[in-house]
Amino acid sequence: MKTVGLTYDLKTDYKFKKDDPLDANAEFDHPDTIDVIADAISTNGFKVKKIGNAANLLEKIDHLGVDIVFNISEGLSGRNRESQVPILLEMAGVPFVGADALTLGLTLDKVMAKKIFIAEKIPTPKFFEVNSAEGLIDQDHCTFPLIVKPRFEGSSKGLSESSRVENKEELKKQVDFIVKTYKQPALVE
Repeated sequence: MKTVGLTYDLKTDYKFKKDDPLDANAEFDHPDTIDVIADAISTNGFKVKKIGNAANLLEKIDHLGVDIVFNISEGLSGRNRESQVPILLEMAGVPFVGADALTLGLTLDKVMAKKIFIAEKIPTPKFFEVNSAEGLIDQDHCTFPLIVKPRFEGSSKGLSESSRVENKEELKKQVDFIVKTYKQPALVE
């Protein structure tokens, strides 16, 4: 029987600080979710080995005992966090399901992804990046309404009804919120 390793992040894996965004652990899973996924894999005739997050994988990498890994890990910290598990598996020569480290790194960085889209002539909304509300200058190529979101987040983190802005005052307020709350540049499109 083939063994499928399962990598994931649980909401309980990480302790967050009081100044972290309210959605800081939004991408992480509840143990029940992991159990449902593991049951679905085993129901299809595979043995399942729960590995957990990137830190757990790193500890076990030399003796995983799996044929392939099903990765739903999001990682923690940094713009390449979603690439952590895939790069470890790639380095160890362990096959895995899902996108590779490069793809995950590029797609988590919304500005870089948009630059690639533009270079490849794939339609994408006009945009600009800003590091502070004070750094806002006239962006004639973008017209209201605009959407403001964190540059390095996924799963709709940082998006709310306030993300859609109708004027410069709302834009400054939302950029300030994103930069201060998520400690990263804001993408405006």
